[in-house]
Amino acid sequence: VSECGGILHPEFRRLIIGQLDCIADLKNRGQDEELGKILLNSPDGIPDEAMTTLWELALSGKLCIPVENYSIIQTCHHIKKYGLSSSFKSLLLKALSPTVTLKRHIKYGLDSPSASGTRLIGNFIDAEVVVCDYATTFFERVKDYQEWKRCLPDFVVDFTLLLKEAMDLQKKVGRISDDSDYSCISINSIIEIEDRESRHSWILLARILRDSWLELQKKNNEYADLMINLWWNYPYPIFKRLSFYALSHLDIVDAARVIQMFSDRAGKWLWSF
Repeated sequence: VSECGGILHPEFRRLIIGQLDCIADLKNRGQDEELGKILLNSPDGIPDEAMTTLWELALSGKLCIPVENYSIIQTCHHIKKYGLSSSFKSLLLKALSPTVTLKRHIKYGLDSPSASGTRLIGNFIDAEVVVCDYATTFFERVKDYQEWKRCLPDFVVDFTLLLKEAMDLQKKVGRISDDSDYSCISINSIIEIEDRESRHSWILLARILRDSWLELQKKNNEYADLMINLWWNYPYPIFKRLSFYALSHLDIVDAARVIQMFSDRAGKWLWSF
């Protein structure tokens, strides 16, 4: 499915959904005898948690190589003159939508199951969250355009949701957890998110979210402050780091607020970065 662009024939999609629903129903009703018959006919007939996750990604359209949408590059000249129209905005957000690509797994040793004994996706296939390669080129071209900077504040919620989706997908394939996303390794500093770090293409989403917030803060301090609260209440360290970065750019910082954030969960985030 992944190698074919993640596109499922409608009838194939219907069969997958029907079988997954049937198995879930049998498990919920404790029909062990019926489940045993399925396994007797096919040892792999009942997908484990890892395979179920992959099928869910396929059904959602997220299990595919991202479309190399060159058309967003072609909009650069128009944006320089006129800004970003609603139709071009939709095109850009679609190009930035994260997806999951699969690669054949290379075994370096014995597979290690999770602490609960269940098989992990990483035990049998490599899954990576990516965005369109042309997106990086696009942002390098438009980043200094005044019309683009004028548009950026309108994207802060969209970019937040895209980064949240990228992190959710990484969690789904078992690469990260709510409290550990390895962003401190991938991104040394929120202040300096460099192109060299784009070996993980989703990092671009953190960079453009940072830039959109900075432009928003120039126009609407109250809205920018609300975004800090939103980020802080999301899981994943990357959003905590963005919150601290944004706080450092406020004209007036509420000391009690900062102390509360650092004290959250017995001071976990004070010692995590």
